[in-house]
Amino acid sequence: MSQRAAGRVGALGGWVLLCVVMFLVGRAHAAPEARLVTLPTITAIPVTVGSKPFGSRADQIAAAGQVEREYLQSGTANVYAHDAEGYATVRDGNVKYVTRFIVRMPSDPARFSGTVWLELMNPTARYDQDVFGALSMEHLLRRGDIYVGLSVKPISARTIAANYDLKNTPRRYQALSFPNPQPSLCEPPGNGVTSFKDSEDGLAWDIVSQAGAALRSPAGPLADYRVQRIFASGYSQTANYLVTYINAVLPTVRTASGAPVFDGYLIGARTANWTPINQCAQVFAREALQQLLRDAGVPVLNVNTETDVPGTVAARRADDTRFRLWEVAGAGHSNQDSRSRTTADRDFKDTPFPALSISCVNKITTFPSRYALNAAHAALDRWVRDGVAPGSAERLAFQGNAIARDAHGNALGGVRLPPIEVPLAEYQGSNKFAGQGANFCFLLGSEIAFPEEKLKTLYPTPESYLQKLTEAAEAAVAKGLLEREDAAELIANARKR
Repeated sequence: MSQRAAGRVGALGGWVLLCVVMFLVGRAHAAPEARLVTLPTITAIPVTVGSKPFGSRADQIAAAGQVEREYLQSGTANVYAHDAEGYATVRDGNVKYVTRFIVRMPSDPARFSGTVWLELMNPTARYDQDVFGALSMEHLLRRGDIYVGLSVKPISARTIAANYDLKNTPRRYQALSFPNPQPSLCEPPGNGVTSFKDSEDGLAWDIVSQAGAALRSPAGPLADYRVQRIFASGYSQTANYLVTYINAVLPTVRTASGAPVFDGYLIGARTANWTPINQCAQVFAREALQQLLRDAGVPVLNVNTETDVPGTVAARRADDTRFRLWEVAGAGHSNQDSRSRTTADRDFKDTPFPALSISCVNKITTFPSRYALNAAHAALDRWVRDGVAPGSAERLAFQGNAIARDAHGNALGGVRLPPIEVPLAEYQGSNKFAGQGANFCFLLGSEIAFPEEKLKTLYPTPESYLQKLTEAAEAAVAKGLLEREDAAELIANARKR
Protein backbone atom coordinates (compact mmCIF):
# COMPACT_ATOMS: atom_id res chain seq x y z
CA MET A 1 0.00 0.00 0.00
CA SER A 2 3.02 2.33 -0.01
CA GLN A 3 2.61 5.74 -1.74
CA ARG A 4 5.65 7.77 -2.69
CA ALA A 5 5.83 11.42 -3.64
CA ALA A 6 4.72 12.43 -7.11
CA GLY A 7 7.27 12.14 -9.92
CA ARG A 8 8.14 14.77 -12.47
CA VAL A 9 4.79 14.79 -14.27
CA GLY A 10 5.65 17.52 -16.74
CA ALA A 11 8.39 15.43 -18.35
CA LEU A 12 6.37 12.25 -18.55
CA GLY A 13 4.77 12.64 -21.97
CA GLY A 14 7.72 11.62 -24.10
CA TRP A 15 8.89 9.05 -21.56
CA VAL A 16 5.51 7.34 -21.44
CA LEU A 17 5.29 7.27 -25.23
CA LEU A 18 8.75 5.72 -25.40
CA CYS A 19 7.79 3.16 -22.73
CA VAL A 20 4.60 2.24 -24.58
CA VAL A 21 6.43 1.76 -27.87
CA MET A 22 9.12 -0.37 -26.24
CA PHE A 23 6.56 -2.37 -24.31
CA LEU A 24 4.50 -3.04 -27.43
CA VAL A 25 7.66 -4.27 -29.13
CA GLY A 26 8.15 -6.58 -26.16
CA ARG A 27 4.61 -7.85 -26.58
CA ALA A 28 5.36 -8.97 -30.11
CA HIS A 29 7.42 -11.82 -28.70
CA ALA A 30 5.30 -14.90 -28.10
CA ALA A 31 4.68 -16.00 -24.52
CA PRO A 32 6.14 -19.38 -23.48
CA GLU A 33 4.06 -22.50 -23.96
CA ALA A 34 1.17 -22.33 -21.52
CA ARG A 35 0.98 -24.58 -18.47
CA LEU A 36 -2.28 -26.23 -17.45
CA VAL A 37 -4.04 -24.84 -14.38
CA THR A 38 -4.62 -27.79 -12.07
CA LEU A 39 -7.48 -28.24 -9.65
CA PRO A 40 -6.56 -27.91 -5.97
CA THR A 41 -8.07 -29.92 -3.12
CA ILE A 42 -10.87 -28.06 -1.35
CA THR A 43 -11.81 -28.97 2.22
CA ALA A 44 -14.58 -27.33 4.24
CA ILE A 45 -13.60 -25.87 7.63
CA PRO A 46 -16.47 -26.50 10.06
CA VAL A 47 -17.98 -23.60 11.97
CA THR A 48 -18.60 -24.43 15.62
CA VAL A 49 -19.70 -22.53 18.70
CA GLY A 50 -16.05 -21.87 19.56
CA SER A 51 -14.55 -21.58 16.09
CA LYS A 52 -15.63 -19.31 13.24
CA PRO A 53 -13.83 -17.74 10.26
CA PHE A 54 -11.51 -14.80 10.68
CA GLY A 55 -13.24 -11.81 9.12
CA SER A 56 -16.66 -13.48 9.29
CA ARG A 57 -19.61 -11.40 8.15
CA ALA A 58 -22.23 -14.10 8.58
CA ASP A 59 -24.21 -11.87 10.93
CA GLN A 60 -24.19 -9.01 8.41
CA ILE A 61 -25.34 -10.98 5.37
CA ALA A 62 -27.96 -13.26 6.96
CA ALA A 63 -30.81 -10.77 6.62
CA ALA A 64 -30.19 -10.67 2.85
CA GLY A 65 -30.60 -14.44 2.62
CA GLN A 66 -26.90 -15.18 2.28
CA VAL A 67 -24.70 -17.69 4.06
CA GLU A 68 -20.99 -17.91 4.69
CA ARG A 69 -18.66 -20.90 4.26
CA GLU A 70 -14.91 -21.30 4.69
CA TYR A 71 -12.54 -23.74 2.97
CA LEU A 72 -8.94 -24.83 2.97
CA GLN A 73 -7.36 -24.87 -0.49
CA SER A 74 -4.34 -27.11 -0.89
CA GLY A 75 -2.20 -28.20 -3.81
CA THR A 76 1.16 -27.59 -5.43
CA ALA A 77 2.35 -24.29 -6.84
CA ASN A 78 5.36 -23.09 -8.75
CA VAL A 79 7.72 -20.33 -7.71
CA TYR A 80 8.36 -18.25 -10.83
CA ALA A 81 11.11 -16.02 -12.16
CA HIS A 82 11.06 -13.76 -15.24
CA ASP A 83 12.29 -14.78 -18.65
CA ALA A 84 13.93 -12.25 -20.97
CA GLU A 85 10.53 -10.93 -22.13
CA GLY A 86 9.09 -10.55 -18.63
CA TYR A 87 6.95 -13.70 -18.71
CA ALA A 88 6.85 -16.20 -15.87
CA THR A 89 9.22 -19.14 -16.03
CA VAL A 90 9.39 -21.87 -13.39
CA ARG A 91 12.17 -21.44 -10.85
CA ASP A 92 10.95 -24.09 -8.38
CA GLY A 93 8.14 -26.53 -9.11
CA ASN A 94 5.57 -28.48 -7.13
CA VAL A 95 5.75 -26.64 -3.82
CA LYS A 96 3.00 -27.89 -1.51
CA TYR A 97 0.85 -25.14 0.00
CA VAL A 98 -2.32 -24.70 2.07
CA THR A 99 -4.36 -21.50 2.10
CA ARG A 100 -7.96 -20.59 2.87
CA PHE A 101 -10.89 -18.72 1.36
CA ILE A 102 -14.27 -17.44 2.56
CA VAL A 103 -17.42 -17.70 0.42
CA ARG A 104 -20.52 -15.53 0.90
CA MET A 105 -23.40 -16.68 -1.27
CA PRO A 106 -27.20 -16.80 -1.51
CA SER A 107 -28.56 -19.67 0.56
CA ASP A 108 -30.95 -20.38 -2.33
CA PRO A 109 -29.03 -21.08 -5.59
CA ALA A 110 -32.04 -19.79 -7.53
CA ARG A 111 -31.26 -16.29 -6.21
CA PHE A 112 -27.68 -16.40 -7.54
CA SER A 113 -26.91 -13.89 -10.30
CA GLY A 114 -24.31 -16.08 -12.02
CA THR A 115 -21.46 -13.70 -11.06
CA VAL A 116 -18.60 -14.61 -8.71
CA TRP A 117 -16.08 -12.09 -7.38
CA LEU A 118 -12.77 -13.57 -6.18
CA GLU A 119 -10.93 -10.95 -4.13
CA LEU A 120 -7.26 -11.33 -3.30
CA MET A 121 -7.62 -10.12 0.28
CA ASN A 122 -5.32 -7.27 1.25
CA PRO A 123 -2.51 -8.26 3.67
CA THR A 124 -0.97 -4.83 4.33
CA ALA A 125 -2.12 -4.72 7.97
CA ARG A 126 -0.48 -8.18 8.39
CA TYR A 127 -3.89 -9.86 8.34
CA ASP A 128 -6.50 -10.34 5.61
CA GLN A 129 -8.78 -7.40 4.83
CA ASP A 130 -11.73 -8.00 2.50
CA VAL A 131 -11.69 -4.45 1.15
CA PHE A 132 -14.08 -4.98 -1.77
CA GLY A 133 -16.10 -7.49 0.24
CA ALA A 134 -16.61 -4.88 2.95
CA LEU A 135 -17.00 -1.67 0.95
CA SER A 136 -19.26 -3.18 -1.74
CA MET A 137 -21.12 -5.61 0.51
CA GLU A 138 -24.55 -4.01 0.02
CA HIS A 139 -24.07 -3.93 -3.76
CA LEU A 140 -23.11 -7.60 -3.91
CA LEU A 141 -26.01 -8.59 -1.65
CA ARG A 142 -28.66 -6.77 -3.63
CA ARG A 143 -27.30 -8.23 -6.88
CA GLY A 144 -27.23 -11.82 -5.59
CA ASP A 145 -23.54 -12.16 -6.47
CA ILE A 146 -21.17 -14.59 -4.76
CA TYR A 147 -18.16 -13.13 -2.97
CA VAL A 148 -14.97 -15.14 -2.33
CA GLY A 149 -12.09 -13.78 -0.23
CA LEU A 150 -8.77 -15.58 -0.80
CA SER A 151 -5.67 -15.47 1.44
CA VAL A 152 -2.63 -14.97 -0.79
CA LYS A 153 0.28 -13.90 1.41
CA PRO A 154 2.09 -15.86 4.15
CA ILE A 155 2.11 -12.96 6.63
CA SER A 156 -1.69 -13.05 6.88
CA ALA A 157 -1.72 -16.79 7.46
CA ARG A 158 1.00 -16.41 10.09
CA THR A 159 -0.87 -13.65 11.91
CA ILE A 160 -4.23 -15.35 12.15
CA ALA A 161 -2.70 -18.74 13.00
CA ALA A 162 -0.62 -17.22 15.80
CA ASN A 163 -3.17 -14.76 17.20
CA TYR A 164 -6.75 -15.30 16.08
CA ASP A 165 -6.50 -19.05 16.63
CA LEU A 166 -6.02 -18.39 20.34
CA LYS A 167 -9.78 -17.69 20.40
CA ASN A 168 -10.78 -20.81 18.46
CA THR A 169 -11.47 -24.29 19.77
CA PRO A 170 -10.68 -26.23 17.70
CA ARG A 171 -8.04 -24.04 16.06
CA ARG A 172 -8.79 -23.23 12.42
CA TYR A 173 -5.59 -22.15 10.74
CA GLN A 174 -2.68 -24.24 11.97
CA ALA A 175 -2.48 -26.08 8.62
CA LEU A 176 -1.93 -22.91 6.54
CA SER A 177 1.41 -23.18 4.78
CA PHE A 178 3.38 -21.23 2.13
CA PRO A 179 6.80 -22.95 2.36
CA ASN A 180 9.93 -21.50 0.77
CA PRO A 181 11.80 -24.12 -1.29
CA GLN A 182 15.00 -22.01 -1.20
CA PRO A 183 15.12 -20.19 2.16
CA SER A 184 18.81 -19.32 1.87
CA LEU A 185 18.54 -17.69 -1.57
CA CYS A 186 18.07 -14.12 -0.28
CA GLU A 187 17.07 -11.95 2.65
CA PRO A 188 13.46 -11.15 1.73
CA PRO A 189 12.20 -7.56 2.00
CA GLY A 190 10.42 -6.94 5.27
CA ASN A 191 12.05 -10.03 6.80
CA GLY A 192 10.61 -10.70 10.22
CA VAL A 193 7.71 -8.26 9.68
CA THR A 194 6.01 -8.81 6.31
CA SER A 195 8.07 -11.55 4.59
CA PHE A 196 10.06 -14.45 5.97
CA LYS A 197 12.79 -16.82 4.90
CA ASP A 198 10.76 -19.92 5.71
CA SER A 199 7.79 -18.84 3.56
CA GLU A 200 7.49 -17.73 -0.09
CA ASP A 201 5.28 -14.84 -1.20
CA GLY A 202 5.61 -15.97 -4.83
CA LEU A 203 3.31 -18.97 -4.43
CA ALA A 204 0.39 -16.59 -4.84
CA TRP A 205 0.14 -16.79 -8.63
CA ASP A 206 -0.75 -20.48 -8.98
CA ILE A 207 -2.90 -20.23 -5.86
CA VAL A 208 -5.00 -17.55 -7.60
CA SER A 209 -5.32 -19.53 -10.86
CA GLN A 210 -6.23 -22.71 -9.00
CA ALA A 211 -8.83 -20.91 -6.89
CA GLY A 212 -10.49 -19.68 -10.08
CA ALA A 213 -10.48 -23.19 -11.52
CA ALA A 214 -11.98 -24.64 -8.33
CA LEU A 215 -14.79 -22.08 -8.26
CA ARG A 216 -15.69 -22.89 -11.86
CA SER A 217 -15.40 -26.67 -11.40
CA PRO A 218 -18.64 -28.72 -11.36
CA ALA A 219 -17.09 -30.62 -8.46
CA GLY A 220 -16.00 -27.50 -6.58
CA PRO A 221 -17.51 -25.60 -3.64
CA LEU A 222 -20.00 -23.84 -5.95
CA ALA A 223 -21.20 -27.04 -7.61
CA ASP A 224 -24.83 -26.27 -6.74
CA TYR A 225 -24.63 -22.81 -8.30
CA ARG A 226 -24.76 -21.97 -12.00
CA VAL A 227 -21.52 -20.03 -12.29
CA GLN A 228 -21.43 -17.96 -15.49
CA ARG A 229 -18.73 -15.37 -14.80
CA ILE A 230 -15.76 -15.20 -12.42
CA PHE A 231 -13.90 -11.95 -11.83
CA ALA A 232 -10.61 -11.50 -9.99
CA SER A 233 -10.23 -8.35 -7.93
CA GLY A 234 -7.67 -6.75 -5.67
CA TYR A 235 -7.35 -3.46 -3.80
CA SER A 236 -4.10 -1.59 -3.17
CA GLN A 237 -1.37 -4.16 -2.49
CA THR A 238 -3.37 -6.91 -4.15
CA ALA A 239 -4.20 -4.61 -7.07
CA ASN A 240 -0.45 -4.63 -7.62
CA TYR A 241 -0.55 -8.44 -7.38
CA LEU A 242 -3.01 -8.47 -10.29
CA VAL A 243 -0.67 -6.33 -12.40
CA THR A 244 2.10 -8.92 -11.95
CA TYR A 245 -0.38 -11.74 -12.54
CA ILE A 246 -1.74 -10.26 -15.77
CA ASN A 247 1.64 -9.18 -17.13
CA ALA A 248 3.81 -12.16 -16.25
CA VAL A 249 1.74 -15.20 -15.27
CA LEU A 250 -1.58 -15.05 -17.13
CA PRO A 251 -0.01 -15.38 -20.62
CA THR A 252 1.71 -18.60 -19.51
CA VAL A 253 -1.27 -20.56 -18.11
CA ARG A 254 -4.33 -22.19 -19.66
CA THR A 255 -7.42 -23.95 -18.38
CA ALA A 256 -8.42 -27.47 -19.38
CA SER A 257 -11.58 -26.17 -21.08
CA GLY A 258 -9.82 -23.40 -22.95
CA ALA A 259 -11.91 -20.75 -21.14
CA PRO A 260 -10.14 -17.72 -19.66
CA VAL A 261 -8.84 -18.22 -16.12
CA PHE A 262 -11.03 -15.23 -15.19
CA ASP A 263 -13.64 -13.40 -17.25
CA GLY A 264 -12.47 -9.97 -16.15
CA TYR A 265 -10.39 -8.07 -13.59
CA LEU A 266 -11.25 -5.26 -11.19
CA ILE A 267 -8.09 -3.44 -10.10
CA GLY A 268 -8.70 -1.01 -7.24
CA ALA A 269 -6.40 1.73 -5.91
CA ARG A 270 -3.34 0.55 -7.76
CA THR A 271 -0.18 2.24 -6.48
CA ALA A 272 1.93 1.41 -9.58
CA ASN A 273 4.07 -0.93 -7.52
CA TRP A 274 4.83 -4.08 -9.45
CA THR A 275 4.71 -6.97 -6.96
CA PRO A 276 7.90 -9.03 -7.32
CA ILE A 277 7.22 -12.39 -8.92
CA ASN A 278 9.08 -14.04 -6.04
CA GLN A 279 10.38 -12.52 -2.85
CA CYS A 280 13.98 -12.56 -4.08
CA ALA A 281 13.12 -10.97 -7.43
CA GLN A 282 13.91 -7.45 -8.58
CA VAL A 283 11.60 -4.66 -7.48
CA PHE A 284 10.85 -2.49 -10.51
CA ALA A 285 10.63 1.30 -10.30
CA ARG A 286 7.36 3.12 -10.90
CA GLU A 287 8.60 4.25 -14.31
CA ALA A 288 9.75 0.79 -15.41
CA LEU A 289 8.19 -0.90 -18.41
CA GLN A 290 6.88 -3.70 -16.21
CA GLN A 291 4.44 -1.25 -14.61
CA LEU A 292 2.58 -0.88 -17.94
CA LEU A 293 -0.38 -3.24 -17.90
CA ARG A 294 -0.53 -5.82 -20.70
CA ASP A 295 -3.72 -6.80 -22.49
CA ALA A 296 -5.40 -9.47 -20.33
CA GLY A 297 -7.50 -10.80 -23.22
CA VAL A 298 -10.64 -9.97 -21.21
CA PRO A 299 -12.09 -6.70 -19.84
CA VAL A 300 -10.12 -4.90 -17.12
CA LEU A 301 -11.44 -1.95 -15.12
CA ASN A 302 -8.90 -0.05 -13.00
CA VAL A 303 -10.35 2.34 -10.39
CA ASN A 304 -7.79 4.62 -8.75
CA THR A 305 -8.41 7.11 -5.98
CA GLU A 306 -7.02 10.62 -5.99
CA THR A 307 -4.33 9.41 -3.58
CA ASP A 308 -3.03 6.90 -6.10
CA VAL A 309 -2.94 9.05 -9.22
CA PRO A 310 0.34 10.98 -8.77
CA GLY A 311 2.18 7.68 -8.36
CA THR A 312 0.48 6.00 -11.31
CA VAL A 313 0.77 8.70 -13.96
CA ALA A 314 3.74 6.97 -15.59
CA ALA A 315 1.74 3.74 -15.77
CA ARG A 316 -1.45 5.23 -17.19
CA ARG A 317 -2.80 3.12 -20.05
CA ALA A 318 -5.11 4.48 -22.72
CA ASP A 319 -8.64 3.09 -22.77
CA ASP A 320 -9.25 0.52 -25.47
CA THR A 321 -11.63 -2.31 -26.32
CA ARG A 322 -10.67 -4.23 -23.17
CA PHE A 323 -9.50 -1.58 -20.72
CA ARG A 324 -10.95 1.34 -18.75
CA LEU A 325 -9.27 3.59 -16.18
CA TRP A 326 -11.31 5.57 -13.65
CA GLU A 327 -9.55 8.17 -11.50
CA VAL A 328 -11.92 9.28 -8.75
CA ALA A 329 -11.64 12.95 -7.80
CA GLY A 330 -11.74 13.59 -4.06
CA ALA A 331 -11.39 9.94 -3.05
CA GLY A 332 -8.84 8.77 -0.51
CA HIS A 333 -6.96 5.51 -0.85
CA SER A 334 -8.44 4.78 2.55
CA ASN A 335 -11.17 6.65 4.43
CA GLN A 336 -13.58 6.44 7.34
CA ASP A 337 -15.64 3.81 5.52
CA SER A 338 -12.75 1.47 4.83
CA ARG A 339 -11.31 1.89 8.31
CA SER A 340 -14.58 1.07 10.07
CA ARG A 341 -15.79 -1.64 7.70
CA THR A 342 -12.59 -3.66 7.33
CA THR A 343 -11.37 -3.41 10.88
CA ALA A 344 -10.40 -6.67 12.54
CA ASP A 345 -10.78 -5.36 16.09
CA ARG A 346 -13.62 -7.74 16.89
CA ASP A 347 -11.63 -10.70 15.56
CA PHE A 348 -8.44 -9.90 17.46
CA LYS A 349 -10.12 -8.83 20.68
CA ASP A 350 -8.59 -10.61 23.69
CA THR A 351 -5.48 -11.66 21.73
CA PRO A 352 -1.92 -10.29 21.91
CA PHE A 353 -2.24 -8.71 18.46
CA PRO A 354 -1.96 -4.90 18.82
CA ALA A 355 -4.75 -2.66 17.59
CA LEU A 356 -3.76 -0.28 14.79
CA SER A 357 -3.74 3.31 16.03
CA ILE A 358 -3.52 6.22 13.58
CA SER A 359 -3.46 9.95 14.32
CA CYS A 360 -3.58 12.45 11.45
CA VAL A 361 -3.60 16.26 11.31
CA ASN A 362 -6.81 16.62 9.28
CA LYS A 363 -10.11 14.83 9.65
CA ILE A 364 -9.97 11.48 7.85
CA THR A 365 -12.21 11.84 4.84
CA THR A 366 -15.77 10.56 4.69
CA PHE A 367 -15.82 10.94 0.90
CA PRO A 368 -17.93 7.94 -0.26
CA SER A 369 -15.52 6.31 -2.71
CA ARG A 370 -17.35 2.99 -2.20
CA TYR A 371 -20.04 4.34 -4.51
CA ALA A 372 -17.48 4.39 -7.35
CA LEU A 373 -16.42 0.85 -6.43
CA ASN A 374 -20.05 -0.31 -6.56
CA ALA A 375 -20.48 1.30 -9.97
CA ALA A 376 -17.25 -0.36 -11.13
CA HIS A 377 -18.52 -3.79 -10.10
CA ALA A 378 -21.74 -3.17 -12.02
CA ALA A 379 -19.93 -1.78 -15.08
CA LEU A 380 -17.46 -4.66 -15.35
CA ASP A 381 -20.21 -7.24 -14.87
CA ARG A 382 -22.33 -5.58 -17.58
CA TRP A 383 -19.31 -5.40 -19.89
CA VAL A 384 -18.74 -9.16 -19.71
CA ARG A 385 -22.38 -10.24 -19.38
CA ASP A 386 -23.92 -8.02 -22.07
CA GLY A 387 -20.92 -6.79 -24.05
CA VAL A 388 -21.70 -3.17 -23.10
CA ALA A 389 -18.45 -1.39 -22.30
CA PRO A 390 -18.49 1.54 -19.87
CA GLY A 391 -17.80 4.95 -21.35
CA SER A 392 -14.30 6.35 -21.03
CA ALA A 393 -13.87 8.68 -18.08
CA GLU A 394 -11.86 11.89 -18.00
CA ARG A 395 -8.50 11.60 -16.23
CA LEU A 396 -7.57 13.83 -13.31
CA ALA A 397 -5.96 17.07 -14.49
CA PHE A 398 -2.46 18.17 -13.52
CA GLN A 399 -0.86 21.56 -13.15
CA GLY A 400 2.87 21.00 -13.24
CA ASN A 401 3.68 18.15 -10.89
CA ALA A 402 0.50 18.42 -8.83
CA ILE A 403 -3.18 17.64 -9.35
CA ALA A 404 -4.96 20.75 -10.63
CA ARG A 405 -7.59 22.15 -8.27
CA ASP A 406 -10.64 24.37 -8.47
CA ALA A 407 -11.48 27.40 -6.37
CA HIS A 408 -12.66 25.11 -3.54
CA GLY A 409 -9.37 23.19 -3.42
CA ASN A 410 -10.91 20.10 -5.01
CA ALA A 411 -9.40 18.17 -7.90
CA LEU A 412 -10.27 18.98 -11.51
CA GLY A 413 -11.19 16.24 -13.96
CA GLY A 414 -11.57 12.56 -13.18
CA VAL A 415 -14.68 10.60 -12.21
CA ARG A 416 -16.83 13.12 -10.38
CA LEU A 417 -19.26 11.80 -7.81
CA PRO A 418 -21.94 14.19 -6.47
CA PRO A 419 -19.98 15.19 -3.31
CA ILE A 420 -17.20 16.63 -5.49
CA GLU A 421 -19.63 18.34 -7.89
CA VAL A 422 -21.70 19.79 -5.03
CA PRO A 423 -19.08 20.02 -2.27
CA LEU A 424 -19.42 20.71 1.42
CA ALA A 425 -15.69 20.42 2.04
CA GLU A 426 -12.24 20.40 0.49
CA TYR A 427 -11.30 16.78 -0.20
CA GLN A 428 -7.65 15.87 -0.55
CA GLY A 429 -6.29 12.45 -1.45
CA SER A 430 -3.76 12.44 1.37
CA ASN A 431 -3.36 13.50 4.99
CA LYS A 432 -0.55 14.53 7.31
CA PHE A 433 0.89 12.47 10.15
CA ALA A 434 0.28 13.87 13.62
CA GLY A 435 3.20 11.95 15.09
CA GLN A 436 1.17 9.32 16.94
CA GLY A 437 0.40 5.72 16.05
CA ALA A 438 1.08 4.15 12.66
CA ASN A 439 2.12 6.50 9.85
CA PHE A 440 -0.54 5.59 7.29
CA CYS A 441 -1.86 9.18 7.03
CA PHE A 442 -0.43 9.61 3.53
CA LEU A 443 -2.99 6.98 2.43
CA LEU A 444 -5.89 8.51 4.32
CA GLY A 445 -7.74 11.29 2.55
CA SER A 446 -8.33 14.66 4.23
CA GLU A 447 -11.66 16.42 4.67
CA ILE A 448 -11.63 20.14 5.52
CA ALA A 449 -15.18 21.40 5.99
CA PHE A 450 -16.20 24.70 4.42
CA PRO A 451 -17.00 27.51 6.86
CA GLU A 452 -20.69 28.18 7.42
CA GLU A 453 -20.43 31.52 5.61
CA LYS A 454 -19.16 29.81 2.47
CA LEU A 455 -21.87 27.14 2.66
CA LYS A 456 -24.56 29.82 2.90
CA THR A 457 -23.13 31.52 -0.17
CA LEU A 458 -22.99 28.28 -2.17
CA TYR A 459 -26.34 26.94 -0.96
CA PRO A 460 -28.61 29.69 0.41
CA THR A 461 -31.20 27.15 1.57
CA PRO A 462 -31.18 23.42 2.36
CA GLU A 463 -33.53 22.95 -0.57
CA SER A 464 -31.07 24.54 -3.00
CA TYR A 465 -28.33 22.17 -1.83
CA LEU A 466 -30.58 19.13 -2.18
CA GLN A 467 -31.66 20.19 -5.65
CA LYS A 468 -28.07 20.56 -6.86
CA LEU A 469 -27.06 17.27 -5.23
CA THR A 470 -30.01 15.46 -6.81
CA GLU A 471 -29.14 16.83 -10.25
CA ALA A 472 -25.51 15.75 -9.84
CA ALA A 473 -26.61 12.29 -8.70
CA GLU A 474 -28.91 11.84 -11.68
CA ALA A 475 -26.11 12.88 -14.04
CA ALA A 476 -23.72 10.37 -12.44
CA VAL A 477 -26.31 7.59 -12.68
CA ALA A 478 -26.83 8.37 -16.36
CA LYS A 479 -23.07 8.07 -16.96
CA GLY A 480 -22.89 4.71 -15.16
CA LEU A 481 -20.68 6.17 -12.43
CA LEU A 482 -23.24 5.81 -9.62
CA GLU A 483 -25.75 3.07 -8.88
CA ARG A 484 -29.34 4.26 -8.50
CA GLU A 485 -29.57 2.69 -5.02
CA ASP A 486 -26.47 4.60 -3.94
CA ALA A 487 -27.85 7.84 -5.36
CA ALA A 488 -30.97 7.33 -3.24
CA GLU A 489 -28.82 6.66 -0.15
CA LEU A 490 -26.69 9.72 -0.82
CA ILE A 491 -29.72 11.99 -1.08
CA ALA A 492 -31.40 10.43 1.96
CA ASN A 493 -28.27 11.05 4.04
CA ALA A 494 -28.15 14.65 2.81
CA ARG A 495 -31.72 15.21 4.00
CA LYS A 496 -30.62 14.28 7.52
CA ARG A 497 -27.92 16.91 7.52
